[in-house]
Amino acid sequence: PFPPANIHAHNDYEQPIPFWQAYHAGAGSIETDIFLSSNAIKVAHNWKDVANAPTIAQLYLNPLDSVLLQNSHYPFKDSAKVRQWMIDIKTEAKATLNALIEVLNKYPRIRNSRKIKIVISGNRPAVEEMVAYPGFIYFDGLPKYCRE
Repeated sequence: PFPPANIHAHNDYEQPIPFWQAYHAGAGSIETDIFLSSNAIKVAHNWKDVANAPTIAQLYLNPLDSVLLQNSHYPFKDSAKVRQWMIDIKTEAKATLNALIEVLNKYPRIRNSRKIKIVISGNRPAVEEMVAYPGFIYFDGLPKYCRE
């Protein structure tokens, strides 16, 4: 009885077809675990898997950007729908988040979409530092630092 928008694709990258399986199911929330390794943002569940792991651009940014291009800058064909992208940082917070922002800056359609909420969980910077991050970055569980 739950609408697809309530689906949370937990550890989506472990699915047979990351991103696309959740997208076609209409999942309103997708979760990705990331590691900073050799200046690249890698998607994996454990550090032991990072060496052979794909990048966040390969698994998520390129596909999501193509969806936005197809859907007139919306993450779904239905322009009223919102997608939450939960990014769980597994390595040191500041360096990883700064590297993530650097990569996201290469995807202005994603970064500027008002229908995609990029929510950081896992390792995060100190609370008092959160307001210094760009407006397209939200932080899980800290409503005071969530931007609407």
